Amino acid sequence: MKKVILISLAILATGCATVPSEDCSSYDVASYAYMDCMAATGSKEFQFRLGMDYLVKNQFAQAVSWLEDAAADDTTVNSIPVDVFGTGFSDGFSRRTRTVNQEGKEEAAFMLAKIYGEELGGLRDPDKVEDYKAKAGAITVSYQESGDGFLVQVFNTDAKRLVQGGQEHFTSEIYSFRIGMPRGE
Repeated sequence: MKKVILISLAILATGCATVPSEDCSSYDVASYAYMDCMAATGSKEFQFRLGMDYLVKNQFAQAVSWLEDAAADDTTVNSIPVDVFGTGFSDGFSRRTRTVNQEGKEEAAFMLAKIYGEELGGLRDPDKVEDYKAKAGAITVSYQESGDGFLVQVFNTDAKRLVQGGQEHFTSEIYSFRIGMPRGE
């Protein structure tokens, strides 16, 4: 009986950490409603895009909120009952495991390091700058005004390719996207 209760509690605890499952299919995939819906349901890509959307519009509090969500690893912590004494029961002991369900986006970490390092929007936190730089690694982000919006480009500054005699390091664009202006609500 004791094992059944512990297993049931472990299942309930893991179920509490799940992401809401709102159905975003009713929205046009090119709409802000779709981007908002996808970000709210846990899509790291759309959290990053929404954070960048707010950033280029100088809405720093909203930008940081979405970029922090995008940069954070989504994890589940489980407590697994352990039978230390071989009695067939856990005797109250358990082992905690942490599972990364979805890794945070390095490009979001880069942008957070930039925001805190350059004190954009009056935000300053040297400790966060170092943490986010470490998470970003070799990933950088560029954004510039382009026509009626902004072009956002994500780069790997430590890409490698084979050349005669060894490897060559170079900067490679990973992907890019546009942010239109102004935002239609």
